[in-house]
Amino acid sequence: MATEKEVTQLLGIFAAFYPRTFEKIDDDAFTVMVMLWSQKLLRYSYAELAVVADRLTTKSKWMPSMAEIINELETIRNPDLQGNAEEEWDAVCQFGGGYGKDPSRYSQLAADTLRLIGGWDRIGNSDEYKELPWIRKEFVELYNQRKQSVKEGKMLPSSEPVLGLGEGTRSGSGMSRLLA
Repeated sequence: MATEKEVTQLLGIFAAFYPRTFEKIDDDAFTVMVMLWSQKLLRYSYAELAVVADRLTTKSKWMPSMAEIINELETIRNPDLQGNAEEEWDAVCQFGGGYGKDPSRYSQLAADTLRLIGGWDRIGNSDEYKELPWIRKEFVELYNQRKQSVKEGKMLPSSEPVLGLGEGTRSGSGMSRLLA
């Protein structure tokens, strides 16, 4: 569970990489920002936040949004969200056919999607050139839909109200905390 101090450190990392984003934020606005970010990131550890900060600052030249940060956090927490449909289809075909069916070589999301489209019976009984491309297309579309549903379910906002708005500024808070 990330504390306000850890969220301040995270914002300090982002401020170092994206200084223009923080240029015009005064201490009061920064205090509110820390409070809101702390509430949104409450269910994540600082270790997870540090990994995400490293990943996002490496691949984005713009300050990531909260949605992008949470999306990246959930991708780290749920390995099924890391693969893409094409790679999963290839893994299913490579490790699932014939006598060597090995569902441990592809994600649970891929295994569930495969089951929903008819499983190995359907693939094994299909014409490789006529039906298999359509089965593949169906797998990819359903996999992507299910992956999006999982992501959306993981990213539902918490039911906790935003606390502390309207409270006075604490001493030692705000942008000056980044410089401390």
